Amino acid sequence: MASIHFDMENLDWTLNEFNWFREQGYRIVKGGWGKRPEAVFGLDRKKDIELAKRIREVIGEEIELVLDVLGARVKWDVPTAIQRFDDLEPFRLKWIEEAGGSSQYRYWRAGVERRRLSPVAAR
Repeated sequence: MASIHFDMENLDWTLNEFNWFREQGYRIVKGGWGKRPEAVFGLDRKKDIELAKRIREVIGEEIELVLDVLGARVKWDVPTAIQRFDDLEPFRLKWIEEAGGSSQYRYWRAGVERRRLSPVAAR
């Protein structure tokens, strides 16, 4: 698996990294967090959707995609998580990491389990 921290302020750089992963033959690719605390994946719904869409376009349908929310900074509540999972479903994620924050994980997962479409990972 290849993995990077997104540059949410320079999407072209991020997409070039995913293109390189594809060219190198990686079968699973992961990205998340961000380069600066105020610009991380999970804070801006519109930008997150656009990024996931563009990554999927770059890597194609055969490569599995994992997204990692910076759980220390971004903690989606259950309704937000359900909305975000619905938003991201067209991009066929292998899983989403840390979207609810590990301290709330049991409560959060119980609520999301009823609707989740992508697997969830947390520490």
